Amino acid sequence: MHFNNTSFGILPYVKQVVWLTLVTATVALAVVCVRLFSLVHFSADINIVNADFWRVLWQGLRFDVATSIRLFLPVYLVSLLAVLLPAFMGRCALWLGLFWGGVVAVCVVVLSVANVGYIAFFGTPFNASAIENLKYDNNAIAESVWGSGSFLGYGLASLIASIIVAVVCYKMAKWLMVQWVGVKLGVMVSTGFVLISLILVLSLGRGSFSNFPLSHKHLIVSASPTYNNAVPNGVLAVYYAVLEYLDSRNLAPANDAEGRMLYQAFYGHEAREGALWPQLFVSTPKLELLAEKPPHVVLHLVESLGNEPLTSEFGGQVDLLGGLKGHLQQDYWFQHFLPAGNDTQSSLVAMLGNINLPTITQSKYKQVSLDTAAAKVFQRKGYKTVFIYTGYEGIRNRSNFLLNQGFDEVVGAHQLLQQYPQMPTNVWGGEDAYMYDYAANLMLQHGTDKQPLFVVTLTTTNHPPYKVPTSFIGNEPVVDSELKSKIGSLPDHSLATFKYTNVNLGQFISRIKASDIAESTIIAATGDHAVRGLTGFKGGVLRNIAVPFYLYIPSSYKPNTPVDLEQVASHKDIMPTLYQLSLSEAIYPNMGRNILAPIKLGSPHNFAASDRYIVTNKGARLKTKPDVFNPLLIGHGLTLGPPVPEADFASAQVYDNLVDWMTRKQLVGEGLVDIGGEDPQ
Repeated sequence: MHFNNTSFGILPYVKQVVWLTLVTATVALAVVCVRLFSLVHFSADINIVNADFWRVLWQGLRFDVATSIRLFLPVYLVSLLAVLLPAFMGRCALWLGLFWGGVVAVCVVVLSVANVGYIAFFGTPFNASAIENLKYDNNAIAESVWGSGSFLGYGLASLIASIIVAVVCYKMAKWLMVQWVGVKLGVMVSTGFVLISLILVLSLGRGSFSNFPLSHKHLIVSASPTYNNAVPNGVLAVYYAVLEYLDSRNLAPANDAEGRMLYQAFYGHEAREGALWPQLFVSTPKLELLAEKPPHVVLHLVESLGNEPLTSEFGGQVDLLGGLKGHLQQDYWFQHFLPAGNDTQSSLVAMLGNINLPTITQSKYKQVSLDTAAAKVFQRKGYKTVFIYTGYEGIRNRSNFLLNQGFDEVVGAHQLLQQYPQMPTNVWGGEDAYMYDYAANLMLQHGTDKQPLFVVTLTTTNHPPYKVPTSFIGNEPVVDSELKSKIGSLPDHSLATFKYTNVNLGQFISRIKASDIAESTIIAATGDHAVRGLTGFKGGVLRNIAVPFYLYIPSSYKPNTPVDLEQVASHKDIMPTLYQLSLSEAIYPNMGRNILAPIKLGSPHNFAASDRYIVTNKGARLKTKPDVFNPLLIGHGLTLGPPVPEADFASAQVYDNLVDWMTRKQLVGEGLVDIGGEDPQ
């Protein structure tokens, strides 16, 4: 007995399987080219002898095959069912497969190229932040993407790749349709082919012939983010970004038993009997000076203020600092400093809220008033708290959120325009010079005899599309070939907006230092994240993401002990440092340390934390690869050496989990008791 193409759908099914094989091979070949480009382009020390290099290619290939098959699976199953139906149904399924296979191939390749473009700017594959960014104004997104400097190149690459893949798929489909027109297959052969092909399709679609299919954990193959970033194709990166985004919207309850376990793991001792929540807070010491003359405190959060471009090694003879340079040299400048996140929202929420949920400002939790909010610590001690922002107040609902987190006032671009009608605007808001002028005038008019001020500012000018203010045209730095090689695909005028913000920040500091409130005002400044898109260099992954932490402290408030400017610290340490400098008997979350004080051996806070790394004065560990340790090269700042075996990081390993528990406790946990306080560790 035989099946033929006129009675049953076996032959169309055979062609469908062949077509699926051809499409999968095409996708795998195209994406491996994209993957190789990513490895070569983003790694300064790529080495094909390195086992990680081949692991990336192999793991990436497994994901590419699995992704193609999973996307094609519905059509494949239709063809499988059509085997027992008239051949006409099988041919319809085949035509559907030919169309869908082309769509799958083009989409995977285009998204993979786009994913590389995202990596080029953000240093990570598509993630939940990419989805969050879609909530911005469409015009703002479009201008920022276009102004980032790499859109044209990656857009052109996507177009060319999609055309090539589409043409290849068309040629393969045309060839396939003229093959085996009169072939007859026996029952045994047909049944065997169906069973074997079904097993292969399902197994390859799982990515494994073992009990465990490919999953998110298999994306980590190396201690190097550059290698790990190259593993997922574009579709896979988008898939996990959506899952991450959805997961961030649904928080699990935070029970007391979990909290006590994390408390002991982080602080190194058991929590006392009674309520756990107050034990997570500590108190600054009682100091007569701070009780009688609390200083004004200003914290500048500066858009894309990376530490590397502030160094003379980066700029060479090109001035990128303006008037900020003198202040960095005169005051405290911590250069081995890491940001909480790789985007403004993550760092802002982490620093001012002490939580790890960047989406909170637009979520169902946006009305929750956090006990861990930084401004509340100052507010409870009698400070007037003001947040001043160059951007529009409605962006990410920041204004409403911050007003609920201890800020008495939030001033944004619309209010700045009322004070400065001449201020030019763009897709993100106004210009930094006017914001700094407003902040300085607020401080100077307030004087020394009134209620102390806690002011936080956030800039936007040094954000894509890097629109150089007209007032600064003619003062742009001249970008030589050496400097151009360091900024990669970023436009030259990105250095102009970088310098512009530094110039105006320097002018603000100079005005305060020259005023009557110079001896009663503490000024701090840091970057929300580093300059994204800098060209990588060997061992320099931490240097690329590092931000500065600058401190001006009046003489009467300066610490009495030497300060270690070479220590490793991060955003989590900024607020505890400012609390200790300015407040007497103030209760605050015990989640960081005073970096002006001598480092205490055995303290749980002796590490720096970013979104991807845990770093001590000895070396760094990638959070997703905790079994690999890269030592810091002695005398070379944050430059990392090759990986070596090392014991675990003790309390640092559970820091994120404890912050997560504290976040959930406040947002979805049981009612909180009044906070108390202990001596800081």
